[in-house]
Amino acid sequence: MTDRTVLATVKAHGRRVGQAEVAERAMTLLPLNPHDGLVSPFAANGNPFLAPIWRDCTPARLAMSVYCTPNNGANYWTITLYISGAFGLAQGSVSTSALAAAQWQPLALTTFVAARWSAASFPIAYIQIAKTGAPGNLYLSPALYVL
Repeated sequence: MTDRTVLATVKAHGRRVGQAEVAERAMTLLPLNPHDGLVSPFAANGNPFLAPIWRDCTPARLAMSVYCTPNNGANYWTITLYISGAFGLAQGSVSTSALAAAQWQPLALTTFVAARWSAASFPIAYIQIAKTGAPGNLYLSPALYVL
């Protein structure tokens, strides 16, 4: 195989580490479905979204757009991602406390407690929202990506 062929193959299929090619796996979007009859905007604590985990996977990103007013260091929302089976296991959380009020803002969770999710042990992922103080209603548009 010539260098030109290797370069074309790497560009088409992934990256090369040493002499071995390593293919990149594309992120898969897990469908977050409305849950508990809750719809945005949210005014109270709850579990507004859940997603099935139908195969073993690696969590990559919980990407969100959020809007909340008022919102400040004393009045904010905490958004926590859980995986659940026989028990729930928090994977991480983010808050709106540092975001500007009254405008749509991006927010993301990219660090997770479990590096790999087992579909047999944890067949559901869900989002929990909780108030601190008295923030305004929360508008939330999430997307959950796995590898």
